[in-house]
Amino acid sequence: MAQIGELIRYEINTAKAIEGKKWSEAKYLLRSILNKATDSCKHTCQLLEVMVLDNPSDLTDPISFTTKVQNQFIEQPDFLFWRGRVLIYNG
Repeated sequence: MAQIGELIRYEINTAKAIEGKKWSEAKYLLRSILNKATDSCKHTCQLLEVMVLDNPSDLTDPISFTTKVQNQFIEQPDFLFWRGRVLIYNG
């Protein structure tokens, strides 16, 4: 129960960080969530979105991240949307 409470706090703080456009904080919190909830496609996609918003002119990190986790989420439409999006934006 303690871990679930911690994840809920991370998720609430992530939403606040995104709302305040604090991209580095949001990335840290989302990575913390993904360290415990490794199969969360929702948080993986949120992390990708924050990575793009943090530095839209350099998509090296989001592309590298999607390449690393693509086998895990290859059948998830939300992940495929973000993977395709970063690849297209990158040219």
